[in-house]
Amino acid sequence: MEHSHKEAIRKNWTYLLENLMVDDLLDYLISHSIITENMKEEVEIQRTRREKATQLLFIVQKRGPKAFQILLDGLRECHMEFIADRVESSLQNFHIRNPCSEEFVCMFIFYQ
Repeated sequence: MEHSHKEAIRKNWTYLLENLMVDDLLDYLISHSIITENMKEEVEIQRTRREKATQLLFIVQKRGPKAFQILLDGLRECHMEFIADRVESSLQNFHIRNPCSEEFVCMFIFYQ
């Protein structure tokens, strides 16, 4: 997952924990190979909805370059468009504020 994608998630962390309906999203993420059955179980053993959301977000951030877009697609598919829109909006704001999506690119530009 790109740095800007992680930033968009972190910027909306509390909002995601309060609004994410994790159980609805897990099967979508499995069917698109973003999480495994074992990862699903790691999420499901958490006691509260908030703890489940926390665990899922930690996992998804480590799942490769396609994870962010599939997360957004899953949110929309599972009737959580309002969450996807907010996170995606944060991503657009991040790109406007910081056009370098990877830290090494920024360092290279400033070094020249």
